[in-house]
Amino acid sequence: MNQYSGINFSKLNLDQIVDFIAQQSDAEIKSTLDFTDSTFKSLVKDNHVEKKFYLLYQCFQKFKEIIEYQIRKEELILFPVLKNMDKQNSMDNGSVSQDLNKPINIISKDHERILRLLMTLKNHAAYFSNTSDENIRLCLQNIENLDNCINENIRFHKNVLFPKILNMQNGQKDILN
Repeated sequence: MNQYSGINFSKLNLDQIVDFIAQQSDAEIKSTLDFTDSTFKSLVKDNHVEKKFYLLYQCFQKFKEIIEYQIRKEELILFPVLKNMDKQNSMDNGSVSQDLNKPINIISKDHERILRLLMTLKNHAAYFSNTSDENIRLCLQNIENLDNCINENIRFHKNVLFPKILNMQNGQKDILN
């Protein structure tokens, strides 16, 4: 949340927070994934890398596929459900009848899976930590940037989105004050 410190999230409703995640945080992850992928592809296509680097690239490809799937699932399924609950909450004067722990549990399990895969990717990347090849070092830096983006996204979910959801379920209007 460091890069978003100028935003007062307590003033935003759940609908606005979900939009923020999709338009800012998820978009940053997608952009970092794409840049990292293009860097990997340029190295692999030159075919001057050792087999272990190609295995790292395959690990990254699997990771990218899963992250993109998780983001689509959030944006196409979970976020619309949350937005609908937010609208219903507004119409029902704050009495949410649905169990909002379910979307939190789904997202949390996805986060756990992503963090395990990220750790695997970083473990594979560690093999190249002492390389002098600038292009490989760029790939490693991109993986580090991706790690930062993903962890920032997860912290945002835990510190802003989840409390907003839970407090909506508990009938509280403002959660971050």
